Amino acid sequence: MEKFIALHEGLRELERERNERIHNPLYRRYAIPHAISIGTVEGGQWPGSVPERVVFEGRMGVAVGEPEGDARVELEAKVAEIADADPWLRENPPIVEWVGYSFASSRIPVDHPIVETIGGAYRDVAGREAGIEGMTYASDVRHLINVGNTPTTVFGPGDVRVAHGPDEYVEVNELEVTAKTLSLTILRYVGYDE
Repeated sequence: MEKFIALHEGLRELERERNERIHNPLYRRYAIPHAISIGTVEGGQWPGSVPERVVFEGRMGVAVGEPEGDARVELEAKVAEIADADPWLRENPPIVEWVGYSFASSRIPVDHPIVETIGGAYRDVAGREAGIEGMTYASDVRHLINVGNTPTTVFGPGDVRVAHGPDEYVEVNELEVTAKTLSLTILRYVGYDE
């Protein structure tokens, strides 16, 4: 378990280095937009024994425009550096596996016509400017942009911090504003204006 702690501390250091190096004004509200998060740790078979192995899993935030392969190489190099600095880990090197859970970044320009159309519709419906910012979570937008070559953005009601949990909710008035904004956006984007 002590070796996991050394690896975890090293990955936290990598997280700090990456977030100090990678800057994008669309992510300014996030203290750590490109997080490295360990979500599970498993080890050992018996409380009175030294675990014979420890497996931990997590995720690594990839910056917009950063190839996933480059981020992976950076993490693997950090793990190798940590292992090289520890005699036991040098003899028993950690294995990094990339399985399943992987999401590419995507983006369109903030001045793209669809962004401007949604922004104008929201302003007309809500009476205020829409916020434009990057998101640190995954969505299927990446497929539409990266594979389908379809300019797309994420727009909707609620606060993502209460999404996907037991008390998930969206205010009714936010749903109404969103429905009206999307309806007006569609009408304007396809060429019909009131």
